Amino acid sequence: MSELGITEDGLKQALKDALAEVLDERRDYLRAVIEEVLEDFEMIEDYREVRTPERKRPRAVLGMREGEA
Repeated sequence: MSELGITEDGLKQALKDALAEVLDERRDYLRAVIEEVLEDFEMIEDYREVRTPERKRPRAVLGMREGEA
């Protein structure tokens, strides 16, 4: 099999350049996708907090009885 004359370093640099160009051209799209993903994670975290049983939630004050300060 013959070689095409492409070195590993040359291929890496070409891929880096192509990726940088795509990210620059599609910056708004990329931001929208990342924003949507972060909102999804936030919604999942909120859902988990709501579903956490009361007994597993940390108590704000431990050992405080009524009338004690």
